[in-house]
Amino acid sequence: MDVNNDGFMSKAVVLAKKPLTLGRPPKSGGELASSHIHMTITCAQKASYVRAAVAEKKKLSEWVTENLDLAANLKIERRSNPST
Repeated sequence: MDVNNDGFMSKAVVLAKKPLTLGRPPKSGGELASSHIHMTITCAQKASYVRAAVAEKKKLSEWVTENLDLAANLKIERRSNPST
């Protein structure tokens, strides 16, 4: 083991033990997300979204995306079939 005078491993040894990764790991399957939405919401709204995401054991971005997709598809479906 490569230990320096203070009794700690040298930075080179620590870095060499970690696998080199760049960015976040790729998502499994599906289309690569490359577009962004920036929006301003209240602290209460965000807290509500975070609580809902945590309850479903999901990341906030995953929860928001799934729920926006559901809402958009429902609106589109209702416009296509106004009698339901």
